[in-house]
Amino acid sequence: MEYNESVIELIKSLEGYRANAYKDMNGVLTIGYGHTNATGINTFEEDDNFSEEEAEKVLVDDLNEANRIVNNMVDNRNLTLTQEQHNLAVAVYFHRPWALQDGGLENIASGNIDLFNKDQEEKIIKRAEEEGYDPKGILNRLQKEVNYANEFDDPTESGGNATDEKEPITIYMGDKPQLVDANIADLIVDNTDYTYEPVSEEVENRKENRAKLAEKYPMDFEGTVSPMEKKVFPFVPGLSMLLIEKMVNKQRAEAGLSKVETDRKSFADRFNENFRSEVGPITQKIRDRLK
Repeated sequence: MEYNESVIELIKSLEGYRANAYKDMNGVLTIGYGHTNATGINTFEEDDNFSEEEAEKVLVDDLNEANRIVNNMVDNRNLTLTQEQHNLAVAVYFHRPWALQDGGLENIASGNIDLFNKDQEEKIIKRAEEEGYDPKGILNRLQKEVNYANEFDDPTESGGNATDEKEPITIYMGDKPQLVDANIADLIVDNTDYTYEPVSEEVENRKENRAKLAEKYPMDFEGTVSPMEKKVFPFVPGLSMLLIEKMVNKQRAEAGLSKVETDRKSFADRFNENFRSEVGPITQKIRDRLK
């Protein structure tokens, strides 16, 4: 999808034209209509100046790059944007690309302008606090973006604006909360690492370690265990293996011998054989009795 002329006019009104290069409030060298050297295209130096015609051409180049990246983000997230939502996403990316991460683009796609406003405001204030600058200027810009979006917003549409009756939902990246539109919460959780409940780093590390053990010491269930048992048992042989190695090497160290690594494949094979011949049939009998 391509942005339209209204985005160019919006950026012009937000940035204003500056012929000579200057440093913005964050010390970033800027020229024309908010152009910086960040994209690596149309680079300039402190003593350079742009005519209005040159500045507009550079602005179009910047917006074309923003448009390309927004389209990639939309495809990667399997989202669908209206023309107006796409225009807004390009405008936001032009000024603060980081704001489309962590649910920012999904909130635009939801069509809920109030939620977009709240989400962007939180991101802007948090970043300003972390980097030590006054967010007032960016917040003023956000309000103009919201006004721009509301020009195309139909209050009779479901999910369009404050008339949407669904309350925003909190999802989590690890233990960090993120407010998103209720209409797209499932989409985000199903396709990203977000969850509906906070997950501490300790729990994540424990899951990762268990997954590594299960990969090193695969178990052959052959349909003898339930799905719940499959969640519990995969790390057991790995844990057993580590304990055996630890005890053996402790004894070898006390005897002045070098450490050894046990044959992991053979261990996994033996464990699987014992499991199939002993544990598997037993658990099957128990389940049969409970039916």
